[in-house]
Amino acid sequence: MSVSGMTDSLSIIAFDLVSNQLGGGLLTHTFGACQGIIYIEPGVGVAVGQAASNPFYGFAGLAMMRLGRTPAEVLDSIIGPGSEAERQQIAMVDVQGNVAAYTGLKCSPAAGHRTGNHYSCQANLMLRDTVWEKMAEAFESSAGELIDRLMSAMEAGEKEGGDSRGARCALVKVYNAEPPKRPWSHLVYDFRIYDHPEPLTELRRLVKTQRAHLAAGAANRLLEKDNVDDEQVTIARGRLNEALTMIPDIECRLEHQCEQAVLLFNVGRIEEALDMFKRVFAANPIWREIIRRDASIVPDKPFAKQLDRILAQ
Repeated sequence: MSVSGMTDSLSIIAFDLVSNQLGGGLLTHTFGACQGIIYIEPGVGVAVGQAASNPFYGFAGLAMMRLGRTPAEVLDSIIGPGSEAERQQIAMVDVQGNVAAYTGLKCSPAAGHRTGNHYSCQANLMLRDTVWEKMAEAFESSAGELIDRLMSAMEAGEKEGGDSRGARCALVKVYNAEPPKRPWSHLVYDFRIYDHPEPLTELRRLVKTQRAHLAAGAANRLLEKDNVDDEQVTIARGRLNEALTMIPDIECRLEHQCEQAVLLFNVGRIEEALDMFKRVFAANPIWREIIRRDASIVPDKPFAKQLDRILAQ
């Protein structure tokens, strides 16, 4: 929920059947609105309550969908004439792809919504009454992961005029729709911009950077397998180098390189590992101390047993 309690905004919520992911995105002028408004529960669905934002509608929506009610049935039960809902925009999508949305008559114009196949776009206090239609068109026509399509929808809404006051706050989040065996493993993306002159640009930067870090980690995990061969080493090194080009911070790049150097050493690629250690240490000598500390934690690892040789680089 926003600091002011009012969240006039544009938003999109969706279920991606192909990736089995739930997600949502929000763009508004309201400071701090990214800490609420869109609520997701794996195995259930996603709900949004904006305008005169009241968390009740999001939480009630998830609770009732959890009991087997469809989004349309939920809205029918919580919306009535003369209720507070007349100042709300509410939308819900469940993990079967059922969708329902509502725009109260007392929402600040321009206000409206558009539902489609497994998604809903809604907006209020917009500069133009075409915003939610443009969002829907962008979502339907864009390719890529769910998060890319959510971003495209928000960018289209902003391009069409967006929030009458301008945009300062945004969020985008994607969860695995399947209830996780480990409660902490459902999250795919969760980025929140509390206040920024270009919140969507900042969201794009964060998404791109996280993808690069995930790619770097995946590259290094190739070297954690048993009996790593030459081809796997070549692939791992190539993929890491590609990922590093998308990571702007040098210390983050050095961390991934240092990790790969350790893994190369552990699988017997000594000279390649030493060369990588040498380049990392030249870029920032603090990594010598970090490697020393890491070795003290896992003294039985091959790199730890030859620590002096590594530190001599």
